[in-house]
Amino acid sequence: GPACLALLDQGTLEERRIRLPEKLRPMMTAMPRLKTLAVTGHFSLGWLRDENLLRFGDVVFSTLRDPISMAISKVNFLLTWLIAPETPSMPGIVEWLNDLGLQIPTTELSDEELRQLGRNLLYQHRTVSPNTLCQFLGRGSAESALDLCTSSNIELTTVGRYSRWLSERWGIETTQRINESRPFLRLGDLNAQDNDYLHDITAEDRRFLAHVEATLEKRQSCSILGSQL
Repeated sequence: GPACLALLDQGTLEERRIRLPEKLRPMMTAMPRLKTLAVTGHFSLGWLRDENLLRFGDVVFSTLRDPISMAISKVNFLLTWLIAPETPSMPGIVEWLNDLGLQIPTTELSDEELRQLGRNLLYQHRTVSPNTLCQFLGRGSAESALDLCTSSNIELTTVGRYSRWLSERWGIETTQRINESRPFLRLGDLNAQDNDYLHDITAEDRRFLAHVEATLEKRQSCSILGSQL
């Protein structure tokens, strides 16, 4: 995908596609000697199940976030890359932005212009998909997400419990954040119409998250398995 190709050095998109196998070869060579391997990315749980990629002994987990906060964060992430000084020299990122209908600005945008652009992006399904949690963890509805999480026994935590989960589950103590976006758009910048729209397109996500949160609170745990839902 664009993010993977963007990690390669300069060249045309086709040149970087040709070099990608060579870049991946050292990792593939080392894999047989590894006891564990973490694979992360934007994979849907349904796709993992459909492709029979959830093997016995594998651990699959996901971190959940408030869907409205997640939508605003996605917009800020796009805006951060849109005006980043290094973006024009990264063809993969430029292509990704163009695919989303975004063009690198030729003049500097003011904070207010960026906020307005961010509010507009909230309404574009190419940038902010409805019920993202339920799309990735189910088939679009809260019921389907609960069903798929239960049958796959995925481990679920939330952003608010993430640091505790890292410590208790994996023995990792860190407060470091990477790939953090600039907060061009904040919740307080949205008007009533914006809020109504976001609540409408996240209705299933909020139902699903409320069920997970209630289960976490009941168990007083930093994470739960799908079978515990």
